[in-house]
Amino acid sequence: MSLSAIITSWRMLGEKDPEEICELASRMSFHDQQKGVQDYIHVQIRAICRAMDDILVLDEKLKPSSTSVKQSTRRSGLSFAVGANRTYPDTPAIAATRSMKTMELSNALRERIGYTLELKPSQVCHEEGGQGLYLSGKARMGAVVSFYPGVIYSPSTYRYIPGYPRVDAGNPYLISRYDGIVIDAQPWGCGGESRELWNGLFDREAAEFSWSSQRNKADVFVASTKQTTEEHVSNK
Repeated sequence: MSLSAIITSWRMLGEKDPEEICELASRMSFHDQQKGVQDYIHVQIRAICRAMDDILVLDEKLKPSSTSVKQSTRRSGLSFAVGANRTYPDTPAIAATRSMKTMELSNALRERIGYTLELKPSQVCHEEGGQGLYLSGKARMGAVVSFYPGVIYSPSTYRYIPGYPRVDAGNPYLISRYDGIVIDAQPWGCGGESRELWNGLFDREAAEFSWSSQRNKADVFVASTKQTTEEHVSNK
């Protein structure tokens, strides 16, 4: 946590002396360090979300009218069965979004925040090198560079992790946080344009195949050094 506090503080405080930032972090309690890191990461995530909204959310003039949406709404089978004919007050509709491919979205995001991520063949000279995660663009130290999706398990729910108690056998998508939270990204598969159906069951053979082909999948959240165009990002 001290390292995270130093890295995010460096980004917050700009060009201040690194020794001054380290001294500041050493004087902070664990709780204060945790809160400071979380608050600043939250600020960055809000900025990324605003950029995503600018890219994906349609202009007001391009959105379908509320009248046409109401007319196209069909009653459910349950409402017919119980004879319901109730009217509901207007509720905010989910924002209409543009249909974009992953690469188009990635390039648009890079134009707004200065960087994005790409999966390319690893530069590790080994037959099991797999895929590498690369930063395309420029990110300052302490910048949020990625999100790790997955099913979240607190310590009290570990027994529900597929494969329990040997939860880490053949599952390279399983990571743990400093606070005991475990995140299983196996349902997300390899990403890309296609989607993979996951029924929540543990398939050891599939997991081992996934491990051999994707063993270098990174779980980077915050840039620990200044990253520049086409530079490899790794958690190893």
